[in-house]
Amino acid sequence: MKRRAQSANLTSAVLLAIVLVTCSISGLAAGVYARHLGERLAAATKTVSAPASSATSRAASTATSVPLATATVTPQSAGAVAFVLTVSSSPNTLSAGQSFNVSVTALTQNGGAAVVGLRCFMRAPTDGRAPLFQNWPTPQITDANGRATWNLVAPQVASGLYGVEVVAYGVNSYNYFADTFVTIGS
Repeated sequence: MKRRAQSANLTSAVLLAIVLVTCSISGLAAGVYARHLGERLAAATKTVSAPASSATSRAASTATSVPLATATVTPQSAGAVAFVLTVSSSPNTLSAGQSFNVSVTALTQNGGAAVVGLRCFMRAPTDGRAPLFQNWPTPQITDANGRATWNLVAPQVASGLYGVEVVAYGVNSYNYFADTFVTIGS
């Protein structure tokens, strides 16, 4: 009887050791895989998040105006400069078949100088919102003021809120995107 108990204890200990080693190996493998995946994702998408909407509120005007100092900012080429994008659509509410504009402005992150010659693309929103187009317009290049504009016609789609995302790519896998939304009415 004592021999059987010792044999059962030895078998239990061996099985426990096998389970612990297996769990340790699978945990290490999961950690290595997660690190590898995280590094690849970080290298591929060095994206700076942008505001979800380009709608801005305007400050109320006062009876007396205060003169503001104006700074002269030298435009930057799209070379190795980090930039931010702002996007707007005009009008924001429209009917299917109506003409509208989508404008993007590219400015340097530090100093706000216009970014010249930046190629900007339109695409479906990456946040899962309904895209306005199935076939996206050709890319536009920013001008001396850092602006690019698309003159578009609203497609025949159901009434609702639709998204347009504008993205631009810089050197060293740098990219930035911003969204604007339009409402298609009936």
